[in-house]
Formats: sequence, C-alpha cells, structure tokens
Amino acid sequence: CKPFIARQIELASPEFLLCLGGPAAQNLLGLKDGILRTRGRWYTYQAEDGREIRAMPTLHPAYLLRQPLQKRLG
Repeated sequence: CKPFIARQIELASPEFLLCLGGPAAQNLLGLKDGILRTRGRWYTYQAEDGREIRAMPTLHPAYLLRQPLQKRLG
C-alpha cells in the first residue's frame, strides 16, 4: 500500500506529517529504531515529487488507550 499513501501525501501536499505509531514511522521514514526512541523528533519524509516534508513520529492513540500510564510520555 505504500505507493498509494505516497500518492495521497503528494496530492494533499501537507506542511508536515504526523506518524502515529512505530509501523507508520518505520515505513514512511525508513527508521529502524522503535517508536519510544524516535518519538518527538523531527525527521524528513522524501516525497515522490522530490519535496521534503517534515515528519514527527508519536505514540499511537490505541497504544495509549491500552497503556494509560504511558500518556505521560505523550
């Protein structure tokens, strides 16, 4: 599905991306580290059209619902 989401990002032309959870951050940004290590830092997403879009990984809301004590990391 990555080509479809890449095209949607290109069409929407956002100023920044918010990657919710580790899989989103790893697939879109090519990160190898887990979400707890990468969250809260700015990265660059290289769009298919050559644009560079700022992106920030963060914890997925479903994770926070299952682990309420982790909300303090939020």
